[in-house]
Amino acid sequence: RASDTLRQRITEWATAFAADDRRQLLEITGDSRNGVQYVGLGSWQVVGEPLVGGLFTRSDGAAGTHVEIGLVAVDDPAVTTRVSFDLLVRHADDPLPQIVAWGPAGGALGLEDYENASRVPEDENGVAETTTTTAVPAA
Repeated sequence: RASDTLRQRITEWATAFAADDRRQLLEITGDSRNGVQYVGLGSWQVVGEPLVGGLFTRSDGAAGTHVEIGLVAVDDPAVTTRVSFDLLVRHADDPLPQIVAWGPAGGALGLEDYENASRVPEDENGVAETTTTTAVPAA
């Protein structure tokens, strides 16, 4: 059974994934590599608490679990759906578990750490594009 801490972390992941909060997804994975991002769905909000299944431990020490999430479209609240994922978790019993991969329901045994990462796009000068804005003091 997933701990309360892990359930909270899964809720954070689901919220970030639905909204395409790339900064939060990067933080949740614990991926420290430069130039990578994690892309979520975007334009969705989580409805209610995610339903978290049983927790099992793989031979490599990672934990796997199944999660079902209710979603509502941001632009049209009449549009709702439910989606299911398997999650790969490192440090499941620690105060800050890391959700290092996700994939289709039933696929937890085949998930690999950080497999959902993609390269951050670069501009024509080879500089990584970001969604970060920098405040410029008024002159």
